Amino acid sequence: MSTAISWAQNPDGTPGETWDFTGGCTKCSPGCANCWAIKDIWRMSHHPNPKISERHTGLVCKAEDGSLNWTGEVRCWDERLKIPVENAKRRNHKPTAYFVCSRTDLFHPAVPAEMITAAYDVMGHCSDDRFIILTKRPERIVPVLYGEEGHFYFGGGDYLPNVWHLTTVENQEMADKRIPELLKLRAESPGWPVLGVSIEPMLAGIDLTRITVPLGECGFVTGTVLGSDGTSFSPGGANGIGLDWVIVGGESGKNARPMHPDWVRKVRDDCRAAGVAFYFKQWGEWGDAPIPPSGHFEFERDGNLLAIVHPNGLHITPVNRLQAQIGHWLEERQRTMMRIGKKRAGRLLDSRTWEEFPEVRKR
Repeated sequence: MSTAISWAQNPDGTPGETWDFTGGCTKCSPGCANCWAIKDIWRMSHHPNPKISERHTGLVCKAEDGSLNWTGEVRCWDERLKIPVENAKRRNHKPTAYFVCSRTDLFHPAVPAEMITAAYDVMGHCSDDRFIILTKRPERIVPVLYGEEGHFYFGGGDYLPNVWHLTTVENQEMADKRIPELLKLRAESPGWPVLGVSIEPMLAGIDLTRITVPLGECGFVTGTVLGSDGTSFSPGGANGIGLDWVIVGGESGKNARPMHPDWVRKVRDDCRAAGVAFYFKQWGEWGDAPIPPSGHFEFERDGNLLAIVHPNGLHITPVNRLQAQIGHWLEERQRTMMRIGKKRAGRLLDSRTWEEFPEVRKR
């Protein structure tokens, strides 16, 4: 199935494909609160095609208040593992980018290691295709691929040149926790072509040049994950071994939370300074609140559509006149945002799009 996700595009710029052979998940951090996949799975569980509905029924439940959530069940569909192999046999096949397990997490603890390594068998076989894996659980990658859990699937230094690994973070806490775990993959083999981070939804400011890594009882150290010149500590390692790609995006949907523009600019500027590819996906549901011709907001009319966003991640919505006046007086860097819809908010950052892709490492 083709995907509309703009960064998961084929090498020729056409839409890539999704490859879903697992279903179901569990929420594990604040970014999961408004998970889009839950709604998608619920919809497919009521699909008129019984093959589709039966496959997805029981993965999502509806509470009395109408809210949806994962049931906690995770399923594996072995028959779907062969999809890329079958596609590669087609006469008109062209190199394809696959978003792996787009509606769940390949490294969820309920997905057996045998299923994961079987997927890597397929990815290794389809060497002309690109596979993008996005996970919130990067701490499981090395134990499955290089450790006992996966029966030492890869030997020391082994890798697949067509597989990209990304982790998702939404705030500084998750960045500190997940990015160093992802970068352990390069410690096993520097050959992995692309390691990246998707900051979506971005719920607070993140400094990728100051990632904190605990050192057990010895305390902690802080450094950059955007590469290093080798003269100082870096959680990404020395000599530029760090993240290759950074994606940023705001949240969309009914309960979307706003994103402060300064958070995005900080990440973009740090990436540019380090020579790391930066991709801005979307503002999401919220955009800069347009100043009315009168010069002031109609709070009685538009208060429910407004949000005051503080640089520390806190936000107030709906907004009344008094809150806006106090907020402006207390902190000039607070931003007034308006729920204008994903399409209208668009993808422009400082009057242009940012669609940088990483240069693939060749070893």
